[in-house]
Amino acid sequence: MAGDKDTLLGMGFDPARVEWALKATGNRGLQPAMDHILENESKPVPSVENVSESSAPASSAMDVDQDEEDAEALQSLGGVTANAVEAKSIKCSECGKIFKNTALAEFHAEKSGHDQFEESTEEVKPLTEEEKKERLAELRAKMAEKRSRKTIEEAAEQRANEQLRRKAGKGGLSNYEALQAATSWAAQVFGIFDSLGSLMPGKLADFLIYPPGVDLLNGSIKETLKLEFVARGGRVWAAETLKEIFPGKEAQQTPPFNP
Repeated sequence: MAGDKDTLLGMGFDPARVEWALKATGNRGLQPAMDHILENESKPVPSVENVSESSAPASSAMDVDQDEEDAEALQSLGGVTANAVEAKSIKCSECGKIFKNTALAEFHAEKSGHDQFEESTEEVKPLTEEEKKERLAELRAKMAEKRSRKTIEEAAEQRANEQLRRKAGKGGLSNYEALQAATSWAAQVFGIFDSLGSLMPGKLADFLIYPPGVDLLNGSIKETLKLEFVARGGRVWAAETLKEIFPGKEAQQTPPFNP
């Protein structure tokens, strides 16, 4: 996009970094390219042939402050007029701001939501090299401040989420609720509570027997591993050996599943 390239060069950016930014962002516009240059200004410029286009959408680039001061700073940095524009400038009919080229006008439209523009004979006075450096430094400072605020906000959000996770962990199921989840709640979910899930007259006599001293409600939930007997379908097995002890068959059998 020639307009974006000319604008970035007019801002005083290094031509090699401009080429790198435009290719890396897939020529998606002025803002993504500028974000790429500022975020990678401390890195060496790679060979353009080895640069691949980023798959991230333009909206994932660091946002630029949306107030009018930023728009003016960007506008003032544009040093050349787009060849396609015959008039001396482009004017926003909604706010009266004038821009040197279409790239800056499009940037203003994107950030402000304005969509009414017209050609103008007004000429934007170019800045000196010293003024460009000062404006660019201001823009970098604003972006750094915004990035810092965003980092602080993300850290606070992470702390809040971590506290919620810890509270959720402490407020998990009680032993009683865990036992319900494995018995009556499960039977209700599978639609078999009429015959399983609790000890009541008319239901299948399927239950577990624990030795004296095992407190499933107030002790550790690991106490459930200290199983002594399994009763299923009117028959009883020893948990460790799976030997049927009632009605008293000698053969070791695995407790049957319900048909």
